[in-house]
Amino acid sequence: WVDGKIGKALSFDGVDDYVEASSISHAGFSGLTVEFWAYKSSDGVRVIPVAAGYAPWQFNIGLAGANRVSIEINIDNVYYHLSPTVVPPQITSGQWWHLVVTHNLSSGATVFYINGVAYPGTSQTGSAYGGGGTIRIGHNSSNVFFAGSVDDVRIYNYARSASQVSADYRAGAYRTTVNSSNPNQWTNGLVGYWSFDGQYTTSTAGTRDTSG
Repeated sequence: WVDGKIGKALSFDGVDDYVEASSISHAGFSGLTVEFWAYKSSDGVRVIPVAAGYAPWQFNIGLAGANRVSIEINIDNVYYHLSPTVVPPQITSGQWWHLVVTHNLSSGATVFYINGVAYPGTSQTGSAYGGGGTIRIGHNSSNVFFAGSVDDVRIYNYARSASQVSADYRAGAYRTTVNSSNPNQWTNGLVGYWSFDGQYTTSTAGTRDTSG
């Protein structure tokens, strides 16, 4: 563990480090939000900070162009590569970035957020997310590893609003856990949460999560 953006974070060497957590059922999802803080230790390579195992979805940095964000996602058992329709900042090394992608199944709207700023993405409608598999942080099924640190990973079962994402970015050190007494805007629809702080980790059992 290393100092993170919020408390502690996990550091990944880009060679063989990753976290594998329990799978999340996508049944009943009206959309998807993947949100986390990332600190890259190197540039110019494709990296996968967060992925859902065998590709229901995976958040990419570098696949859509040098250090650009995108998401690969299975909608109705067809795979789509969704990326911003306007040019966003490059996710460069040496600083913390708050990275979020939201997708709404019914409208098809995809929005990427970088440090609280929204960038519209490719639209794709559908009825359900396909595929399955465990959540992986720092690695995907194509054997791509992330070099750097990841903190405060959250997955929601709907597309969060711009105001909610902006509040998360501004909150900085705000802490929450699943089913806590914290304000509903942080916990409604939260189906996966990995803080990487000490209370959710052990030296013998690896990294535990609070998804469910």
